[in-house]
Amino acid sequence: MLYDLIIIGAGPAGLTAGLYSARKKIKTLILTENVGGQILETAEIDNYIGLPEISGLELMQKMQKHLEKYSAVILSTGKKVTKIACLKKDKQNYFKIYICDKEIYQAKSVILANGRQHRSLKIPGEKEFKGRGVSFCSTCDAPFFSNKTIAVVGTGNSGLESALSLSKFAKKIYLISNLDRMIGDKILQEKVEKDKKIEILYNTAITDIQGDMQVKNARIKTLTEPSSERVLAIEGVFVHIGYEPDTKWLEKLVELNKRGEIKIDANNMTSQKGIFAAGDASDLPWKQIIIATGEGAKAVLGVEKYLNCLNP
Repeated sequence: MLYDLIIIGAGPAGLTAGLYSARKKIKTLILTENVGGQILETAEIDNYIGLPEISGLELMQKMQKHLEKYSAVILSTGKKVTKIACLKKDKQNYFKIYICDKEIYQAKSVILANGRQHRSLKIPGEKEFKGRGVSFCSTCDAPFFSNKTIAVVGTGNSGLESALSLSKFAKKIYLISNLDRMIGDKILQEKVEKDKKIEILYNTAITDIQGDMQVKNARIKTLTEPSSERVLAIEGVFVHIGYEPDTKWLEKLVELNKRGEIKIDANNMTSQKGIFAAGDASDLPWKQIIIATGEGAKAVLGVEKYLNCLNP
């Protein structure tokens, strides 16, 4: 089957794109590893207009239910799209989308809404203890750390939200930042500063995570005193130092900026005619749920204009 549109990813941008394409009767398929993406890791969202104090899971369930009203197709494969090939037919581009180089789907246009992935510390022990004390998701794993001493790395919104969420379970939390300040929203900073379980370590970096079957401690150093080093006795490390776009596999297909983000024009089209992008993988400077949903809608409007030009 040749689809008019294939959307890759089913986070806020992808689901909104699916909703708009369904309402416009564009023959659409959504390919995704899972429905939700990184929004599922957010314990509470309070800046999505009309839905105050909602969890990421609840918001995603509402989006998915709304989309299903229009019988749009979602295919949750549990597998990653590994390649997109651009081919020519009757002087027009069309695309083959490969999953694990085996399953193949075809479309006249594509929206890349594949989002971002967690940035890692790239230190000894991080990879080895992932799932055994090292986590990137407090919403998922907080209950496993009841009455334990843990570290949270990062003081952006994700790190602050994680520390506050974990405070309901953990005995003590070291909040570690390589800066001399917190950089998350002021309202979150104020909550963290009032929380007696949280101790903030500024100008500090974790250099090594150690343990046996589980994390037992971490080696840290003070960046303003290069020779300083000490060991923290902890049983968990939550890493929240930002994200990087999931785009390395697209390097030869579309133009990326120096941060690896997909370059788009005013209609959300990439450098490859017929391929559009929306959400956190694109080069828009602000990564917010409400912006991602708007960009998903805008991308479909761009797709509709493009498809109409193919079939005037």
